[in-house]
Amino acid sequence: MSRFDELLADAGKLVSEMTSYPVYAASAPRQSHTARRIDLIRVDDNTLIAVVLLEDDSAVNRVMRFPEGLSETQVRKLATMFNAGFTGISAEEITPELVQTAARNLGDDSGTVEAIASFLIQAITPKSARRPILTGASNILSLPEYRDVDKAQKLMDYLSEENMLEDLPEDDEDVRILIGPENVASELKDSGVVLASYDMGNNMRGVIGVVGPTRMDYARVAAYLRCVARGMSKAALDTGTPPPPPQLSDGRG
Repeated sequence: MSRFDELLADAGKLVSEMTSYPVYAASAPRQSHTARRIDLIRVDDNTLIAVVLLEDDSAVNRVMRFPEGLSETQVRKLATMFNAGFTGISAEEITPELVQTAARNLGDDSGTVEAIASFLIQAITPKSARRPILTGASNILSLPEYRDVDKAQKLMDYLSEENMLEDLPEDDEDVRILIGPENVASELKDSGVVLASYDMGNNMRGVIGVVGPTRMDYARVAAYLRCVARGMSKAALDTGTPPPPPQLSDGRG
């Protein structure tokens, strides 16, 4: 992720240089995970490996130890119960009542069901968003619309937080354009925003966007961002060395 952040910063710098506007980039979970299957592998009397296969085919595992010991039969019953009652539901639906009922049905008073359920909740809970990367922030001060230093500072503070993640394009959109009042935040009422999303794998998605005056050339900016977003998706899903940022033409040859 550190290497990917460097690539994202380079891509943001490239777009900022091409557009002369600030560029915002961040990542966020797509949605809550659910478990497709739960495997419990007994290693010895006191140790098992819990493997949670998520709906996007990624897997999370953990070595778990139980001082009181677990037999093969107990592990099979636990696996059957968890696959029957805990797959296909969100973390919010795994309530204390559900866990207590499952433990009671299995006659478990040692906390085994509770421990496995706790791991499952962690496995399907979306990862938190990574802190945004803001490139070319100083470009704001060169725009007539933001020569008021206080106004420019408020915008930069807003972009430095995770607020823009609320405006991520939907899964069926490649680019979202928001002009002036279409932006919900008061800090963006005098701005145009163009956002492009990319796939980061592991149920995560990223966004790279340009913030500028409402008079900006939206078609040109959107074309740049589509190109960069495709490159970022390829880099995020590539198991080898991430490629360099795509080279964009500024229309001058």
